[in-house]
Amino acid sequence: MSMFDSPLWIHTLLHNNKVRKSVYTQQFKKFDEDCNGQLQETELADLVKAVCGAMKIQSPSSEELHKSFSEFDKSKSEGLTALEFSRFFDHFLRASLPRMQDP
Repeated sequence: MSMFDSPLWIHTLLHNNKVRKSVYTQQFKKFDEDCNGQLQETELADLVKAVCGAMKIQSPSSEELHKSFSEFDKSKSEGLTALEFSRFFDHFLRASLPRMQDP
């Protein structure tokens, strides 16, 4: 069972700062394949695909993901830092949760 397959768990995650920080850090490290301290767009795409699969929702298109990646890459380093990722992931989960709950 994935931690992202329960709407209740995601809701709890979004409202519990300590748990959210721990889970976001865990996911960041898991998908930072080259261990450079940033998530490149391809690494982020792998993470989003995995989470969407667990949530049983359609992944965003590559164009949508690219747009979001560019929007959250405030440092313009072509990679999301841990802070940029946490802001992206928070936005992503909040936007995805209602789609998960729809029949």
